[in-house]
Amino acid sequence: MMQMPILFFYGISFLFLYVIISVMPKQKDPLNLYNDIWFVGIFGLIHGLHEFMEFFIIVGEPFDVRLLKVIGSLLLPASFIFLIIFSTRVIIRRMPSFRWLRTLWLVCLSVWAAISILCRDFLIAGIAARYFVALPATLLVSFALYAAVSKADKKQIPRDVYISTVAVIATFSIYGILTGFVVPKADFLLARFIN
Repeated sequence: MMQMPILFFYGISFLFLYVIISVMPKQKDPLNLYNDIWFVGIFGLIHGLHEFMEFFIIVGEPFDVRLLKVIGSLLLPASFIFLIIFSTRVIIRRMPSFRWLRTLWLVCLSVWAAISILCRDFLIAGIAARYFVALPATLLVSFALYAAVSKADKKQIPRDVYISTVAVIATFSIYGILTGFVVPKADFLLARFIN
């Protein structure tokens, strides 16, 4: 039962992320992320909805649990796709040699879809979403923010912005590892051993 309030407030926090980004003033920032940050907001909205699907699945009646599982299994990879798009845009703008990343979101989504269709199991589909979409997405966010900081004019970055960005880089790296590898036990790749 402890899982219910965690999922509820987790969902609220991601919806709050969406609201904060939506109402942010549209102006230049020291890291020049203003053209792409709205993708992170869309991630927050979709991921927040995914957490509420998980919440309603635990609640059960009167909700149609099977339908909620289908919706939730689609929302999970869909949310992280927006992080991949955000990251690749930020990286490519600063490092044009990484243009090949443009289609990474499609590759990740295709791998997840293929596994989901072949396995036809909600648990495996969720684990595949974490391995092949969530993990690369969160690690890419860290790399994108690192690229933004390293390519920006250091004199133009306020100290609090720099410290906050470094903290976010570390947080997304840890979150990526946790959300990517710590999954329910299942007969699928590393889920046999790490759970």
